[in-house]
Amino acid sequence: MDAFFAAARAGDFDRLVSLLSPEVELRIEQGLSATALVRGGAAVAVRALMFAIPDAVLRPVFVDGLPGVVVLVGTRAVSVMAFDVDDERIAAIDAFAGPAATAALSLPR
Repeated sequence: MDAFFAAARAGDFDRLVSLLSPEVELRIEQGLSATALVRGGAAVAVRALMFAIPDAVLRPVFVDGLPGVVVLVGTRAVSVMAFDVDDERIAAIDAFAGPAATAALSLPR
C-alpha cells in the first residue's frame, strides 16, 4: 500500500499500473447510496492519480480483515480504503468516501 500511495502522490502512472493486477476492481461507495465500479489497471491508476491528496495522512487499519488505510485531512476522515492483494499485486480496492460513508464506519481515534 505504501508503494501505491507513493506512486499516486508522485503522479507515476506506470508505477501504479505495475502495482495493480490487470483485472483489478476499484469499488467506491460515496455516502449510503452512491456506488461506482472501476475495472482494469490503467483505469484504476487514472482514478488514483485524480484523487491523490498530497497532504493527507494515512493511518493503517484492517477493514473486514483486509489491510487498509483511513485517509485523514487534518483530523477529518475523508475515506477508508481496503486492499485485497494477490500474487503481490493489488487485486481489489474497496473505498468508502465522504462524510456519510465514513460516519457509518467504526474508525480508530
